[in-house]
Amino acid sequence: CHVMERESFMSSEIAQLLNASFVPIKVDREERPDIDDIYMNYVQATTGSGGWPLNVFLTPDLEPVFGGTYWPGPNSSTAAMAIGDTVSFVDILQKMRDVWQSQEDKCRSSAKEITRQLKEFAEEGVHSHRTQLGEANEGNGLDIELLEEAYQHFEKRYDKLNGGFTTAPKFPTPVNLGFLLRLGQWPDTVKDIVGEYECINAAAMAVNTLRKMARGGIRDQIGYGFARYSVTADWSLPHFEKMLYDQAQLLDLYLDAFIVTHDPELLGAVFDIATYLTSPPIAAPTGGFYSAEDADSYPTHMDTEKREGAYYVWTLKEFKSVLGDGDADICARFYGVTANGNVAKDNDPHDEFINQNVLAVNSTPGALAKEFGMTEEAIVARLKSSRTKLRKYRDRGRPRPALDDKIVVAWNGLAIGALARTSNVLAEIDRERANEFRNASQKAADFIKTELYDDVTGSLWRLYREGRGDVPGFADDYAFLIKGLIDLYEATFDDGYLQWADKLMSKLLLSVQFSISSNACPSIKQRQLSAILTATQISAFLSPTGAFFTTPSPASSPAIKAPSDLLLRLKSGMDSAEPSSNSISASNLFRLSSLFNDSSYDRLGRETVAAFEAEIEQWPHCFGGMLAGVVMARLGVKGVVLSYGAGFLGGLWRDTKAEEQVDEAATMMTRGTGVGRTVCKIGGGTGAWLSGRNGLLAGVKVLLGGALGSLFSFLQAIASPIIGTLSDKYGRRTALLWSMAGNIASVALWVAATDFRTFLASRVVGGLSEGNVQLATAMAADISDDKQRGATMALVGVCFSIAFTFGPALGAALANITTVAANPFATAAGFSLFLVVAETLYLYFCLPETLPAARAKVSATNRKGNQQEKATLPPSSHNARTNSHLLLNFTHFMFILFFSGMEFSLPFMTYDLFAYTSSSTGRLLGFMGLIASLLQGTVTRRLHPLRVVQLGVVACAASFFLLGRLSTEVGLYTASSLLAVTTATVVTGLNSLSSFEAAEGERGEKLGRHRSSGQIGRSLGPLLFCTLYWWAGREVAYAIGGVGMLGGTSGLSGSDDDEEDVVLPRSRRSMHPPRPTRVDIDDTNDEHLRLALEASMNEPQHRPSDLASDSDDEDYQKLLKASKAEYKKQKNNQRRRDIEEVERESQEMARISRESEEADARRQEKQRKEEEEELAELEKVRALSLEDHEAGRVQAREEVERLEAQFGEGQRVRQTRSRAESSSAASTARQRPYTPVISTSHTLGRAASAVNPPTRRLSMLSSPPTVHSPEEFDGAAMSQNLSPSARQAREPIRRLSERSENRPQRPQRPQHTPLSPLRGELDFPSPATARPESRRTSSVRLRERPPDSNPSTRDRTSPLRSSSNTSAPRPIHSPSPTPTPAPQQLPHPRHQAAPTSDLRINDDHLSTALQSSRNAHMLRILATAPEDSPEYIHALASFGPDGGEAAPA
Repeated sequence: CHVMERESFMSSEIAQLLNASFVPIKVDREERPDIDDIYMNYVQATTGSGGWPLNVFLTPDLEPVFGGTYWPGPNSSTAAMAIGDTVSFVDILQKMRDVWQSQEDKCRSSAKEITRQLKEFAEEGVHSHRTQLGEANEGNGLDIELLEEAYQHFEKRYDKLNGGFTTAPKFPTPVNLGFLLRLGQWPDTVKDIVGEYECINAAAMAVNTLRKMARGGIRDQIGYGFARYSVTADWSLPHFEKMLYDQAQLLDLYLDAFIVTHDPELLGAVFDIATYLTSPPIAAPTGGFYSAEDADSYPTHMDTEKREGAYYVWTLKEFKSVLGDGDADICARFYGVTANGNVAKDNDPHDEFINQNVLAVNSTPGALAKEFGMTEEAIVARLKSSRTKLRKYRDRGRPRPALDDKIVVAWNGLAIGALARTSNVLAEIDRERANEFRNASQKAADFIKTELYDDVTGSLWRLYREGRGDVPGFADDYAFLIKGLIDLYEATFDDGYLQWADKLMSKLLLSVQFSISSNACPSIKQRQLSAILTATQISAFLSPTGAFFTTPSPASSPAIKAPSDLLLRLKSGMDSAEPSSNSISASNLFRLSSLFNDSSYDRLGRETVAAFEAEIEQWPHCFGGMLAGVVMARLGVKGVVLSYGAGFLGGLWRDTKAEEQVDEAATMMTRGTGVGRTVCKIGGGTGAWLSGRNGLLAGVKVLLGGALGSLFSFLQAIASPIIGTLSDKYGRRTALLWSMAGNIASVALWVAATDFRTFLASRVVGGLSEGNVQLATAMAADISDDKQRGATMALVGVCFSIAFTFGPALGAALANITTVAANPFATAAGFSLFLVVAETLYLYFCLPETLPAARAKVSATNRKGNQQEKATLPPSSHNARTNSHLLLNFTHFMFILFFSGMEFSLPFMTYDLFAYTSSSTGRLLGFMGLIASLLQGTVTRRLHPLRVVQLGVVACAASFFLLGRLSTEVGLYTASSLLAVTTATVVTGLNSLSSFEAAEGERGEKLGRHRSSGQIGRSLGPLLFCTLYWWAGREVAYAIGGVGMLGGTSGLSGSDDDEEDVVLPRSRRSMHPPRPTRVDIDDTNDEHLRLALEASMNEPQHRPSDLASDSDDEDYQKLLKASKAEYKKQKNNQRRRDIEEVERESQEMARISRESEEADARRQEKQRKEEEEELAELEKVRALSLEDHEAGRVQAREEVERLEAQFGEGQRVRQTRSRAESSSAASTARQRPYTPVISTSHTLGRAASAVNPPTRRLSMLSSPPTVHSPEEFDGAAMSQNLSPSARQAREPIRRLSERSENRPQRPQRPQHTPLSPLRGELDFPSPATARPESRRTSSVRLRERPPDSNPSTRDRTSPLRSSSNTSAPRPIHSPSPTPTPAPQQLPHPRHQAAPTSDLRINDDHLSTALQSSRNAHMLRILATAPEDSPEYIHALASFGPDGGEAAPA
């Protein structure tokens, strides 16, 4: 106080008393507000009032004994004027000296008791006796009706004449005026409760008070700014001290009043205050704002004694000397200047204002215009020019008051926010001035961050004066600066200010000095603070009972020496000349919660408000700032996000037009009062950090980015089957090169992209052309057999895992290098283009063709000079598979659906729980990629694909359940390890299983459809799973994901005895036959048949004229169909029994064959004529059958013609490849030794003797002819078309058929309808339904005719070969009794697990030979042999009319 300073502390008498008996300590309350708060509470509690100067007598333990405010000093004019016995400061000093000397103990005990009561009072104010943090009612007990009570209090005390709410002295109390002004700006809910009239009246009271202040002497009418308070009720005589915190609060208040009223008078006050803050002497040259200007100054440069207001008061004589008579008269009338002065004697106790005038507006330009006969515009111009002249005169001729050049963080925070808001509102009125105000605000923030902030510890220092002070920041420093930074963000949308505010709030909430293991979650430290306050986490300001202490904990700031000897720690909730730190903190928490979508901030804001519940309910008018927190706690804070489309994608490209529209909208939104809402902007190079900090914005950003990913995946789902089909037709190499060309085009568009449309086009082109993954998978299937398939696929997966491990990190590093301003990712895109082009060139020159058909063509070209060269393709042996493509594709879809969703949500979870940045997430993904690479190179390639898939699915489900419950980084990395197992196994295994099901000619298409199903899941998974993640929460989302993963992929099953087989679910097993046998030429006992089979593999694909007969087509069809079977593998013990049985049958049949050949030699000449007759009769039967099956022939021919058109000139190449495949497969394939008994005729002999082929095995069937049922060769219809000799030969068959009708019929096996004219299936019963005397079963599955069939041969195909459409095939049985096989004929154990294949015959020469030989021989035996002879039994079994099983020929 300048009065007591002059009266007492400059008195030698006072100095002698103080120094003799006391230890005088002068405390700057601006530097140590904590001390001022403690002892002001004491004085208010003991005297009922308080204020400054504050004088308190303390014990050596700092406990208060006695205190008061102002006491007059020696020879004080105030004491002389006082009526009654006024106690002077000298009297107080003498009395305290005497009492201490005589009653020191009593003084000490009294001080201790008072201190105890103060502590209890402080604790009661925040309910520490009944609630703890997290258990409070979070403001829910405070109702909005409290606002109405506060309004009624102010309405009763409102001064309708002069404005304000008290008598003299009058303080502006910006907090209370702000409460009234903004009461009507809250949502309609507040208006409904308080009343619409009341809200309007409240704003009117506030606006009228502001107008009275703007016209009164409290405002510097010549210069700028407002004084501290008014001594008079009409605001005419101020206390001339100017405080920074007053200017900042009044600027905010006048700005809101202008927004509400659009009154130019209030706008003038806004410009004046903002100009004062941004001009010397308040604006520091280095940035920031000084604290205050003194009230006293020297009247002139020659004076030696200061007077209050000397810098601001005027005489009429000075007016005339400066302005001249004309302007002086106008200005004197306008400002109320008189010759005798305008300060009443009662208000001038020190006679400082004799003949002096304090300028205040006493008229209006309109009234002056009438008085002086001038226009109103001329009056205004005269006033403006006069004001400028007076200001220049004052600045030049008068010394300015002393400047308090401390830079206080708290007050600077208020000024930063006010100037930031002002610049935004005034931008459309005066852009140049607005930019000036904004720059001053930013400069002050930068200065504080540089000089008074420790970025490492997040701590603030409070003061700066010729260097940083040693006083730590208090709660108001943090709270007011955070408020200013939020306002500055909404003015500039530079989220760096929000990032700093977030760090400051974290420091305000918790100390950085607590011991937490390296596995603790940073986000829990900073954002889930209310849930983790424990003994090892010491609060810096936050109280365990809610709200914030004024001072930090001594242990919270190791870098700053926090006060440790304070009497007590208080919490500021009640507003005074400054808003309370807790009311501003509560508002900050709600605003940050809205901006960050952070519920922990919202909860702490509610707890802060709830901490003062009792006080607010009792005195709501004393908590104007906290009442705003009550409304926010009840109604929340509305958040507005402004962005243009690409803004959420990280601001990749600038769209000037869209950005201007967003800026305009943002400016309009932020020009309001800002009550109950926040505004943020994403895009245009801003908002990158906020997009990551705000979980919702990050989700929107990632979802929009995910929408592009979903679009890419959807396009891939469309393109993959097409790419696969084209690769089957034109070759893998050709398809891959075209795919690489599309990739080059896509990346080139990315390089050139300067707008979002071009980037989107690059993604579309890439999605439709990218086929590297599926073509690599198809190539791996081409170059590997079934045993090696899983290992080969795993090696491909290793390569992709390595690329995905290091690729993103490389891309992120290159993205930080800017070469094109319009495209921040041009560097990364250019490097990608280089890699893609280099890869394409390498593939063009070095990649061989792997498609079997195309590769066989190349092999045939290379074998022109050497006919004996072996084909290099692996044998293509097709086991009987059990997982259909539909099942595999569905499994792939379900797996990718859940896995991609989890993968997409992983960054959200890591950020929420551990505050992971992009680099931290990149390290996690790199860890997963490394583990996946190691697993694929070691474990995956050694396991069967089905086991690989099952392992990955279980690991993935386990990781889902773990991710839903983890809370440490150890758990995160454990779950990531399980996800790495999934990455290394499932897709690789499913690709292998899918390749098993596809034939060589359809492998690309099938794998393409398989990939397409996965891409559909990838396009839907992120959207569905992330929606579930936000809607239901992390735990529920991951739990559902784990269950879905197990349920959606449970359709696959496997064989227990042989991991090389894949079996169907149990419900389908009975429909599939056991393991088939392989016909091996080397083990064929019939020499003529073996030679004929070998001849068929080496003879040219043409039909000799002497073998052109089709009379035996039907038998030939049976032979081919039986030979073309694909069987399911059986258990090893069943296989051994089957082999022994077959060997016994082979020996018995060999014996019968030898006897038949000897008899045949004797009767050969006689039977020649009979055969000719029989052949003629059979020809007639064939002709009749031809007519009956004409429709089937036409359909078969159409199918053949389609295949011819599809494969064209490549038929001859595929024929060569087929023979090469057969030769290679025969060298490794396993066969079940099973030789039918077929005596060759002279026709077969001629076919066999024409060639001398090498010994080999047959591996596949070529042409899938149709098999007719035995009924077509039996019965009365057949007998009527035969010659008498042939009819006589068939008589035993008829008799046997009649006898069989009386025998019990065995159950019929299910039959399958053929799929197409050239596709059918013949199945046989399982061992459980087979005849007791024959345990061996067999099955035949027909395939479409491959493209390498000879077209000339197909043209002459008998129409009987398509009759499988109308006649279901019937099984053929073999006789049960067989001799024991010779030991040397047992197959090698290695052959027992070899994959099953088919018998491939490409020669019509062999077809005719086998048909005619078998028919003729069997009919001859039936006609001549005794019925009890072995020959007759065998032949009868071959033509069994009951449809019994016969040995496949």
